[in-house]
Amino acid sequence: MTNILVNGRLKAWANKRASLYRAEDGDVVRRWAIMEYGLALKSRLDIISDIKEGRHIEIKLGGWQVAPYPLYLICPERRLIDPLFNAVKEYLIDCVQNVLA
Repeated sequence: MTNILVNGRLKAWANKRASLYRAEDGDVVRRWAIMEYGLALKSRLDIISDIKEGRHIEIKLGGWQVAPYPLYLICPERRLIDPLFNAVKEYLIDCVQNVLA
């Protein structure tokens, strides 16, 4: 058993499988975490629905923080950046902020 801090409370946690799992597919890692294969380091945006539905819990580790990774919107050519593109960009920003709220 290992003690971890979950939402400000100390809880005991036991890994059902002792071996180390690695994958380059984020959905595989997500499913492993749901099946309780261990802890997963995932983007909150990727698993927010799992958190809200109780399939994942967020663990806050005091003094330890993951570097933020930006989300990019890519336009193939600079000349295509027009008011419509900017409107789509603002819409996506609002959507992401609402999902994470």
